[in-house]
Amino acid sequence: MDKHNSSELLNSDFSLSKNASSDSLDSDSKSSSLNSKHGQDSSQLLGDIQLLDGEKVMGVARDVTYLCPYSGPSRGVLKVTNYQLHFRPTEATSLQTTLSVPLGVGVNNDMWRITRINDKYEICDSYPSIWAVPAAANDDLLRSVAAFRSRGRIPVLAWIHPSSQATITRCSQPLVGVENHKTSVLVHCSDGWDRTAQLTALAMLMLDPYYRTLRGFQVLIEKEWLAFGHKFQLRIGHGDERHSDADRSPVFVQWVDCVWQLQQQFPTAFEFTERLLITIVDHLYSCRFGTFLFNTERERVKEEVKSKTVSLWSYINSRQDLYLNPLYWGPSGGVGAQAQYSRPQVVLVPVASLRIIKLWKALYCRWNPTMRQQDPIYQRTRELVALRAQLEAAAAAAAGDHAARHRLALTPPRVASPHHV
Repeated sequence: MDKHNSSELLNSDFSLSKNASSDSLDSDSKSSSLNSKHGQDSSQLLGDIQLLDGEKVMGVARDVTYLCPYSGPSRGVLKVTNYQLHFRPTEATSLQTTLSVPLGVGVNNDMWRITRINDKYEICDSYPSIWAVPAAANDDLLRSVAAFRSRGRIPVLAWIHPSSQATITRCSQPLVGVENHKTSVLVHCSDGWDRTAQLTALAMLMLDPYYRTLRGFQVLIEKEWLAFGHKFQLRIGHGDERHSDADRSPVFVQWVDCVWQLQQQFPTAFEFTERLLITIVDHLYSCRFGTFLFNTERERVKEEVKSKTVSLWSYINSRQDLYLNPLYWGPSGGVGAQAQYSRPQVVLVPVASLRIIKLWKALYCRWNPTMRQQDPIYQRTRELVALRAQLEAAAAAAAGDHAARHRLALTPPRVASPHHV
């Protein structure tokens, strides 16, 4: 499953109100002529959008209103590509960043294909409705394979390495050993929704820097945990008074703790701080948002969770500055100064020794009255993020001035014409 086009992240939160007189989606040729009436084209309006490999602009809509449940309405421009929606505000509002919403799933490899064989959740009620499967396997074969897999959880694609094309495939069957990052693996546990999710999500986090960004981390949780049927209601006990139920287990919290351990060993590799992790754990139990309710995608669709509740990601994305890591040196998907001065990220290889493992005091000990308050630390982090943005902007401006002077120095002087007497 392609990482940038996985679960329909934030679909319930990306509510767009459009003026029918001027906001219809335009083709590429129409959009340029319409936008020229305002003295600007769509590339200027959405100039900070960095398209992915193979991503193409399919249309542009102007004067669109995005209704955020937290920051309120924001007017701007909507660009639709073959992968996702990009919304860029054009007026001064509390929403200061570009929103990008994946349209669905896709794979950029001819060895795999997308199937909707499970669109009614009849093959596997704990899997998502859309799968990425081997191109050579037709739907009849998939039905046959499902009959021999525990709970019908057949091997489906979870991740493809961008260069080696090695894959991580998940199911409920035996594990194939891992040798290096160029080896394709099949990951399993008894049913494929607990330890499998822990392993695949950790592996992708260490292998792929996209999942270490603020938006990528949300995609990772949506894809590996929510879409593939980790039983949040059963494991957490939402709405259940049987506190001693043997099915209760902090499987997801264990994984979040592992992410925090990675942050401690690689403090510059993650775009977000531990505050994001603590917020996610808090609202895993709060039931304030619909993100972690129920056990499967099928149940959430049946109960209309997307239309009846608000997503946790809307809350987080409306306050992104609270979670950004000022020490982050990796690419965030942006352009300009932030992308120019990013350090290329490599595969993370953590030390697994028990001597390195730490107690996450900010989570487990935060209510201890002897612990220092964390708010001043968070405030200082926000100040550092703002300072970093200012320095990057100044560096970009200086680089632009230097390039302009360099071009000017390379321009040959004009030679005066000889005077004829």
